[in-house]
Amino acid sequence: MPIRLFTIPFCPRTWKFPDEDLEAFQRSHEILEVSDHWFTHEGLPVLALLVRYREREASSRGAGDPRAAVRTDPRADLNPEERRLYDAIRRWRSRRARRDGIPPFLLLTNAQVAAIARTRPATKEALRDLPGVGESRVERFGEEILALVRVPEGSDGG
Repeated sequence: MPIRLFTIPFCPRTWKFPDEDLEAFQRSHEILEVSDHWFTHEGLPVLALLVRYREREASSRGAGDPRAAVRTDPRADLNPEERRLYDAIRRWRSRRARRDGIPPFLLLTNAQVAAIARTRPATKEALRDLPGVGESRVERFGEEILALVRVPEGSDGG
């Protein structure tokens, strides 16, 4: 799978890491895994992202049509209970990403959220076994994710 490196300097004016380039990239690529690294340059934090991806398949629209990229819906093969969990994890992910000032897919990609909803891991070890989740995410977000998985059926998780 191809990889791409993004370096995103912190913007002190907006107090965020601008993610327009990532958003544009995501429109035509399926992000499979993200490894992040933080460093300081000229006194400001910089977020370095190593993104493993694949090209999205073109639809029947014209090649010049910006809507030609087809997004696969990770929810498509989930049952109703798994979809509720998927949606709850995405809501948590959005809130957490907003709070941390980072793009949501840096916490978990949609494919990783779907894998969690499908497998319902009960331990950090089981969470670690999911593709692309890894030790860093488990240490930073594992307890929060596992709490969402444990929420009783019928609750919205957040």
